[in-house]
Amino acid sequence: MRTDLLAIVLSLPSLLLAQNDCLPCHKDKVERFALTGMGRSISRPHLSAGHFEHKPSGTQFSVRAENGELIHRAERDGLAAEYPIAFALGSGTVGQSFAVQIAGGWVESPISWYAQRQRWDMSPGYERETAPDFDRPINPECLACHSGRPAGDRVIPSAITCDRCHAMSERHFVNPAKLERARRDSICENCHLQGQARILNPGSKWTDLQPPITVYVSTEGGPFKVVSHVEQLASSKCARESGDRLWCGTCHAVHGPEIDVRKVCLGCHENRLPASHTERHEECVPCHMPKRATHDVAHAVYTDHRIASRPGVIRGEAAAAGPANLRPWREPDSQFRERNLGLAYIYAGQRELSAEGIQKGFALLASLKSSDPEVDETLGSVLLQKQRPAEAAALFRNALRADATNPDYLHNLGVALAAGKDLNGAAAHLEHAVRTNPGFTASWLLLSRIYREMNRMDLYERTLERYLEVFPQNLSARTALRRLRLPRPRD
Repeated sequence: MRTDLLAIVLSLPSLLLAQNDCLPCHKDKVERFALTGMGRSISRPHLSAGHFEHKPSGTQFSVRAENGELIHRAERDGLAAEYPIAFALGSGTVGQSFAVQIAGGWVESPISWYAQRQRWDMSPGYERETAPDFDRPINPECLACHSGRPAGDRVIPSAITCDRCHAMSERHFVNPAKLERARRDSICENCHLQGQARILNPGSKWTDLQPPITVYVSTEGGPFKVVSHVEQLASSKCARESGDRLWCGTCHAVHGPEIDVRKVCLGCHENRLPASHTERHEECVPCHMPKRATHDVAHAVYTDHRIASRPGVIRGEAAAAGPANLRPWREPDSQFRERNLGLAYIYAGQRELSAEGIQKGFALLASLKSSDPEVDETLGSVLLQKQRPAEAAALFRNALRADATNPDYLHNLGVALAAGKDLNGAAAHLEHAVRTNPGFTASWLLLSRIYREMNRMDLYERTLERYLEVFPQNLSARTALRRLRLPRPRD
C-alpha cells in the first residue's frame, strides 16, 4: 500500500490551484509548489483498504474504498461506526491523518496512515485511549499550519497557499529571501517551531493569515520532537558560524526543483575535508542529519536538523521533563512579555505534569495589572487544580463576558460549578453550553455524568439520546445507552 502521488496531484485543482490568485501570472511556480510537501498538506485521500486492531481498547478499525470515497470504520462491544473521509492532512511522505465531518465541524479519525512503515496505527495522542472514537475536533491551531486560507463550516480547507509565505502587500508580494533575517526566519517559524508553548497575543486568532505568535523554548534543551526544525538548526555549529547565511531556504526550495544539499555543504566544507571523505560519501545528509524517532509522534522518523559534526554524536538534547526555565525564541511586545511567559509556563507545565512550571506561570499571571479572556480562563484552570472552584468559576465568568460562545470557557464554568458541588447550577449551565455548541463532546459527557450523579436517570438517558442526535454513531454513548436499557435482574 502506498500514497499515490499522481492521484494526489490530480486532486489539487480543487484544494490549492483553483483557490490560488497567483496562478494566472505565476503558473510554473504554483504548479511546482503544488508537488511539494507543503503543496500537498491537505489533499483528497487516496489509499487502499487496510485493517488495524487497537488492543488496549479492543477496538477493530478497518479502511475501505467505496464509491470513490475512503471509509474509516471502528467496531467495539458489538457496535460499529463508520464515516467517509473528507480530506487527508499531511503530504503523505511521513504519513497522513484524516478528517471526517460531524455536526458541521471537522473531527480527526482515530487512525492514521504511517507511510514509512506502510501501516495503519493510532493517530498521535490516541494511543492510550480506552474508548477511541470519532469525537476529537481538529483545532484551529492544527489547521493554521496544515492549510492555506481558513475555510468555513462544511468547506474543505485548501492546502498551503502562496500567501502563507509571501504575505500580500501593497507592493504585490513579499519575497522572504530578501527580508532582514528575523522577518525572513519568522515566516518558517510560524509552523516549523513548536518549542514548549506557542502563545498568541490578545485578540489574535489562529485563523489569521500570519498571527503574532511568541514561541517559548526550554533553556535546558529538550527531547527530539517533530516540529522543532528551526530550533534544531539554530543549535548547529553550521548555523551559528554562518551568520545569517544558513537558513531554511538554503536547502529547501519550496517551489522546486530540489536543491543539491551536498553542493551546499561543500560550499563551506570542501577545502576542510580530506578528499577521501568527499569521494567516499555521495551524500552528507544520511550521516550528519539522520532520520530519528521522535518523542511526541510514534511510528515515524524525522530528519534531525542539528547537523552532527560526527555521525551519531548529538549534543544539547535533554530528557523529557517539565520546563524548569523558558525563554522566548523572539521577544514579544513589551506589553505582553509577562502575560505570554505566564501562559507558556502553565501550558507547558500542564502538558508535562510539572507543578513547578504551573506555579511559575500562575504567579506571573496573578501579578498582571490587566487581564484578558485567555488569562482569566488559564488562571481558572489552575485554580481548579488547586481545588478552589468558586474562584475559578468567577474567572470563567469574566472570560465569558468577553467571549460568550467560546466552548472551552462555557465547559470550564460547568466543571467549576460541579467541582463546587453546585450540581443544579452546573447542569443548567451545561444545558446552555450544549445548546450553544452542540458539537462540543466534552460538555455533553460532563452533563450526562452530572445527571447520573444526581440520580436523575431519566435526564441521563435523555442527554445520551440528544447527544446521539448530533453524533449518531458515537460508540461510547451508544454503549452507555444500551447498558442503561438492559433488563435489570429481579431480586
